[in-house]
Amino acid sequence: MTISTIVTPARSTTASISKFTHQKGSMVFIEYLTGTVDANGVFTNDNFPPLNYTIMGAQYAALMSANPSWATTKPAGTFREQDLWYFINGGS
Repeated sequence: MTISTIVTPARSTTASISKFTHQKGSMVFIEYLTGTVDANGVFTNDNFPPLNYTIMGAQYAALMSANPSWATTKPAGTFREQDLWYFINGGS
């Protein structure tokens, strides 16, 4: 499981990939959860339903490419769970 943190003045929003499904040659469907970390470092579950993101088309081609800007040593045809955050966080 990988985690991405977005820092704001009062708190951080933390997201965690709970699962993903890879349909080879087509797409990756991702489900992730969010919570908050207050100024004292205490995590609170926001009790929001899971969020979803789908990587397909040009994004899928980029994910499966060799040596993309976010993972310069990645071979073609593979990805790591942490590579999915590039797209969830707005990469294209």
